[in-house]
Amino acid sequence: MSDFYEALKAQLVTHYIESMNFNGLPVSSLPTDGTWGVYVEGLITAGLADLVRGDIHPNPHIKALPPETPQEQLEKIDGLGYEGCLYPTPKLLAEHHAGQSEEAPYTRALLQGSPQLGFRTFDLRVLDWYRNDPNYWYRTSDYQGQILKARDFGGTRSTIINDSVDYLSFGFAYSDTEEREVAIFLRDLHKLNTAQQKHFETFELPIGSKLHPGFYQTAIVGDYPNFTPVCEAILRERGRVNDICVTIGKPPLFKTGVELGTRPDGFYILHRPTSKEYYEFCSILDKLMGDDIDHNFFKGEIETFTILVNDKGDKIKQKIPSIRLLEKFLETKFKTSNNTPVLEILRSFRCIRKLRQTPAHKLIDKEFDQKFIAEQRKLLSSAQEGLRNLRLIFESHPHVKSQKEPDDLATLTICYY
Repeated sequence: MSDFYEALKAQLVTHYIESMNFNGLPVSSLPTDGTWGVYVEGLITAGLADLVRGDIHPNPHIKALPPETPQEQLEKIDGLGYEGCLYPTPKLLAEHHAGQSEEAPYTRALLQGSPQLGFRTFDLRVLDWYRNDPNYWYRTSDYQGQILKARDFGGTRSTIINDSVDYLSFGFAYSDTEEREVAIFLRDLHKLNTAQQKHFETFELPIGSKLHPGFYQTAIVGDYPNFTPVCEAILRERGRVNDICVTIGKPPLFKTGVELGTRPDGFYILHRPTSKEYYEFCSILDKLMGDDIDHNFFKGEIETFTILVNDKGDKIKQKIPSIRLLEKFLETKFKTSNNTPVLEILRSFRCIRKLRQTPAHKLIDKEFDQKFIAEQRKLLSSAQEGLRNLRLIFESHPHVKSQKEPDDLATLTICYY
C-alpha cells in the first residue's frame, strides 16, 4: 500500500478521536487533485472506512446511525460521487487500540466507533435518584423525558450520582416481553462523567429492546409521532362527550374540562411500576371518569336522589352515586337489541372505581413489579373503549347526527405503551 493510504488511515483515526464530537473527516478537506479516490474505495472495501453522506441522517459530521454496507457506499460513490465525511470503522479503531484505556464505558463505546444514536437500555430504577432529589427537575411524557439541574449544589456531596448532571435526555424502550425500560443514546451518556457512567452501567440491560415508537419518531426521525397516546385519547373522548352535551342543550357530563395538550399531574404511563404509583394512577383515572360525572346533567331526565327512612322514621334524600346515575340514564334513553356497549361502559367505570378504593381497604406497600405497567395498559384500554362507546351513544342523538360535525376520533391510531 502507498504511503498516502497509510497516512489516510492514521488521519481518519486521529481526526475522529481528537475532534470535539467524534466527527468524520470531510472529503472536501482531501487534496483537490482527486487522486485519493482509489484509496478511499480501498479502505471502504477492506472495512476500514465508512463514507457518511448525510442522506440517511441529515448531519454527516457525526456518525449518528449504523453506516450502510461497503457495497452500498461504493454504489453511491459510482452514481453520486464523493460527499460527506469519512469515518474509521470499529475494525480500524481497534487496530489503533482506540478507547482501550478509557474508563467511562459509554465514552469508550464511541471511541471504538459505535454510532452516536446507538442506545443502551436500563432498569427503570436508574432514574430514581434524580426523580427524588429536589436538586433536579425531572420531566417526562409518555415516551421521553429530561433531567435538568435545578440549582448549584452546596457543600460536600459524597454520592457519585449527585455530581452535577446539568442535562440528560432519555426515552423509553420495551423488551420482547413488553417490559418497560429507560433508553439513552450514547451521545447523551457520553456527557456524564466517569463515575456517573459507571453508575448507569450497573443498571444496564441486555441489548435487543426496541425504542418506544414516539421516542424513535421524535429523536431519530425528527418528526411528530403519528399516533395518539392512550391517555390523551381518553381526554379527547371526554372532551367530545362534553361538546356533544352542549350541542344538545345539556350541561357537560364531566365537570372538569381539560384543555387539549394538557394532562392532570400523574396522568401518564407509569414511570415507576410500583403498587403505590399504580393505585395513585387508578385514583386519578377515577377522578376523570366516574368521580367527575356531574349530577346536573341528569336533572329533568331521571331522578337523581333516592329516599331513605332513618331509625326515627324520617325521610332522607340521598344522592344516587354517579356511575349508577349513568347506568339509569343509559337504560332509560338508549335502547338496542344488543346491550353490550352499555355493559362495557359500566364495566370499565366500575372496575376503575373498585381499584381506586383498594388502598382504603388494605395496606399498599411499594412493591416494584413490571406487572403494574401491564395492568395499567389493560386498564387504560378498557377506559378508552368505555369512553369511546359512551361517545358513540351520545353521537347517535338526532341533533348531533344532523350537524355532522367533523370528528377525527374514529380514525385515531392509539398507542398503549
